Amino acid sequence: MRNDGRSPSGVALDKMVAIAKALPIYPGVEWDEPVWDVTPFQEGKSHKKKSSYLKFFRRTGKKVSKGSEIPLGESFSEFCKSTVCVKRMERNISFDPLQRLLDAARVLFEVMLEAGIENDLGKLRKRYFSIAEEYIVKNYSSATAYRIANALQEVSSFVDRFNISESKIGYKSTVKRPRDRDARTPDGQQAGMEKMPSAEVFEALAEVSCAPIDINELIRIRIVDLMVVGGFRIGEILSLPKTCWVEKKQYSDDGAVLFDENTGEHLLSCGIRYWPEKGGEPSIKWVPSHTVPLAKRAIEDLQVHCKKARKRALVLEANPDRIPLVNASEGRRFFTAKQIGKVVERHNGADFVRQLGIKTAQPSTKSGEPALYRMSDVEKALIRRRGDLEIRRKAGGKVQKLSDSLCVCFYNQFKPTGAFRFISELINEQHISDFLGGKKGRSSVFSRHGFKDRHGKFLQVNTHAFRHWLNTLADHGGLNELQLARWMGRRDVRQNEAYKHATVAQRVEWAKQMIIDGELTGPITDTYHGLDPVDRDSFLEAQVSTVHFTQFGVCVQDYSIEPCEFHLQCLRGCLHYLRTKGNVREQDNLTKLKKVLESQIDRYRDANGKLTAKSDPFLKHSLRQMEGVQVALSVDDRDGVSTGELTRVFRKNSSADGDI
Repeated sequence: MRNDGRSPSGVALDKMVAIAKALPIYPGVEWDEPVWDVTPFQEGKSHKKKSSYLKFFRRTGKKVSKGSEIPLGESFSEFCKSTVCVKRMERNISFDPLQRLLDAARVLFEVMLEAGIENDLGKLRKRYFSIAEEYIVKNYSSATAYRIANALQEVSSFVDRFNISESKIGYKSTVKRPRDRDARTPDGQQAGMEKMPSAEVFEALAEVSCAPIDINELIRIRIVDLMVVGGFRIGEILSLPKTCWVEKKQYSDDGAVLFDENTGEHLLSCGIRYWPEKGGEPSIKWVPSHTVPLAKRAIEDLQVHCKKARKRALVLEANPDRIPLVNASEGRRFFTAKQIGKVVERHNGADFVRQLGIKTAQPSTKSGEPALYRMSDVEKALIRRRGDLEIRRKAGGKVQKLSDSLCVCFYNQFKPTGAFRFISELINEQHISDFLGGKKGRSSVFSRHGFKDRHGKFLQVNTHAFRHWLNTLADHGGLNELQLARWMGRRDVRQNEAYKHATVAQRVEWAKQMIIDGELTGPITDTYHGLDPVDRDSFLEAQVSTVHFTQFGVCVQDYSIEPCEFHLQCLRGCLHYLRTKGNVREQDNLTKLKKVLESQIDRYRDANGKLTAKSDPFLKHSLRQMEGVQVALSVDDRDGVSTGELTRVFRKNSSADGDI
């Protein structure tokens, strides 16, 4: 059946396009252009400072020069643009998910080309999506393939939702999500360890931190110092408010102020106020006491050495439509390139105006008079290079401006060409990644100081590596899952696992050391400390690989074979977890944990005692822990088990009591 010569599929596509064009998405972007600049519409990422372009071109599989790209088919391009707009309107998502949606659509278009249906979306069928999935799995890493295949599923849902095809697609991705934690193979454990900074990196950075060669190096090494002490995401540091340092007096249980026995000064808890980047609540990250001097020095140095850039930010905020140039003579409209160079403090004014792409207002004359430029044109060109003046908009409408932020610099401050001191901007992620890893034409901190690895290559490290390292240390130190997630600014405790890296050998050593230090309790620990010191090492070597003791009971996981799936999380249903009926120490420790969990859960109760926000990941984790504690305590009332007898706490497929 036809409608004015259009197929039902074509009519459906026209309706979808009409809906998309009417949406208040990306005002000012020309619909018919093959490239959409959506940079101005990206929110909350001032520290990234990267341009965002949605490109409706074919996927060629190789890099092509600008101007050589091949556009998508007209109808398919219209469908892609409409899909992007509708998704953006409904979910107000960032650029990256939209880019993945386009990546998936481009793969599908190549399949359509191969099948000869590129001009007729009505002929789309589920098998074409399956072929596209096969290509995605073959050509992308496992993590990327998982994301793009999910995006391909979204493309299918839009086809079905707007009746673009002659029949329903109903495609569902079969690509499995890759495991976040390290694989229990030598290669998998090595891959996990490589996510963390090496000892050489820490030694090199420590040396630089003690003696930076100039202000630019000092500013960036202090940002690295904060990553080391707090495990922040890089964006969380770069968007810190200027007044982020928090100090709170410590009190005893009866309310008395606590004092340092050596100095007589009040004991303080010190922290850094920040906003978790991935949606966590505004929070204070309390800094471990032994790292307080390093953290405090970093904050104070950034407050001092970014002060001039913050002062310039105040001028820009007072003149949001201008870039005031203080050396420009009022009333003068035209300037030569040389005069402009003096105004902007650049040695070569001609290169400067050429770099900005400023057109002449009056060309040079045959008699030798130089070309003239409008200062207003200079300002307009500079405004296009100015970053955000608002860094974060808080609840209630309060704004954190650039001048209120801790990490502020001048435009081009870290480039060899020198800073533009009339534009301030937030220090961005590229500034720090270049500092730690270098870039073609730019030296890293390691190459400037000559720090190399054992293979003779200059050291390098990425910004997220410090977060992996500190997360693993905190996990080893005994933070429970809830504490770890809160300290690292996560909304979901399950995300902890992706950041825990330790080889089998390391985990065995941890267990041994905890027995030596008395941090694990039970018969083996008691026997170890009762032996002659000469015999202790051989005893520990023989016993720790097959059994170890926690504060809640016995674990029979063989650490010599693989790390425990429930490492220090026995109460989540670990089948290797045993309890001794009637053991008073185990009872006391479980009861103490129960009280803590009750307090955490009560925070989510309303005035009537009912639980609210049941989907909150921290509440769900606390409830799971509470269930495990109750099952573990019930061992003391278990029939058929004698007092002093070891018994498994959890059944194979549930948290119920009893033996397997």
